[in-house]
Amino acid sequence: MITERFWQSDWGKELQQPSTWLAVAFLVVFIVTAFSFNQLTANFQNFVYQADGFLHGSVFYHTLPPALHDSSVVGGWYFWAPGPLPAFLLLPLVAAFGLAPLQVYLSMALTMAAVCLAWRLARQFSFSRSDSLWLALGFTFASIYLGVAFRAQAWQVSSAVAVVAVLLMLVEWRSRNRPWLVGLAAAAALATRFTAGLVLLLPLVDILLSAGRSRQQKIHWVMWAIVPVAVVGVLLLSLNYARTGSLWDTGYRSAQVSAPLAEVRAKDGLFSLKNIPTNVFFYFFVPPRPVFEPGTYRLQPPYVTANIAMGFFFLSPIFLYLWRLRGGDRTMRLTMFVAAGMTLLILSYYALNAWEFGPRYLTDVLPLYYLLLLTCFSDSKLIMRDRVLIALSAIFNLYLFATIPWWSGT
Repeated sequence: MITERFWQSDWGKELQQPSTWLAVAFLVVFIVTAFSFNQLTANFQNFVYQADGFLHGSVFYHTLPPALHDSSVVGGWYFWAPGPLPAFLLLPLVAAFGLAPLQVYLSMALTMAAVCLAWRLARQFSFSRSDSLWLALGFTFASIYLGVAFRAQAWQVSSAVAVVAVLLMLVEWRSRNRPWLVGLAAAAALATRFTAGLVLLLPLVDILLSAGRSRQQKIHWVMWAIVPVAVVGVLLLSLNYARTGSLWDTGYRSAQVSAPLAEVRAKDGLFSLKNIPTNVFFYFFVPPRPVFEPGTYRLQPPYVTANIAMGFFFLSPIFLYLWRLRGGDRTMRLTMFVAAGMTLLILSYYALNAWEFGPRYLTDVLPLYYLLLLTCFSDSKLIMRDRVLIALSAIFNLYLFATIPWWSGT
């Protein structure tokens, strides 16, 4: 009786559709594949070493990791400068298992959370359960996020935590809109990646411009949303001071990077408008690398492989639908404005986002792109062409990732 009732429910009816089964199959295969690749890319466990330092009462590494690339140094003491939330999430595991490749398990939990939240956000736009599964697949594996999901290194884990935090904020903002939870999610993003934390501007400005609330209600909402962010901000400043002796010195300026990057950083600082043309080229226009016959310009199998950097739309073609965007309502226009501002800031960063699976830094704003993308489908429905595009893109991304010659060693 229970089984019969389930198959007669909306969920049961949708699960009987071939497109739903195909989406579920894709997601299962890609999640299992992600776990396999995560185990193979389990070096650079910097957050594990950072958590170990915290457990020993230190804001520095207690035990130096095998490689110190991108680690920062002050007075001979090394530490991991990126936001510390991933390390705090790992504290119980590190306390129990020590310096093991624990980022693998955090990465997998985050990937599954990203799938669920992307699905939930699509459902809020009235997509069917089946179409929402396809869109969640499009967000996680048919986009640049695949490079985050498939690598359990510190940089990718940081981006994964930030993405989940931003997705959680968007889901809450568009549903119950509890200010303390919106603020808490934004604070989590801020405690992981500063650029991702800027997403709080979206609900804050939206509430201030809304016509359906009194001035007192707006102030009350903003205060409750800002409190978690303010608390985290104070803690981060205190962490800066404990490490560097300055509230404002995060350690990024002393990070161990290559000589050319260090020169650019010393000359122009961490952010500069001079970096935008270079980053625009590498973030959006570099294609996969063609494979030529030796001594010729004639393509030979496998025809293309992963490049040093690859443009966003080559790896995330479903987001080409963003060209369908129109003015929309005030909230969508505000989303476009905040997304553009965050993108511009990321493009001004000194470090070229190379030797990644596409422009990973853009995952900070990828949830906002996704939010806008959900408005680009007529009647909140996917057609066969959309599903085929997502499926082929995910397969192509998997192929490209597998061709990267350095994925197991850097």
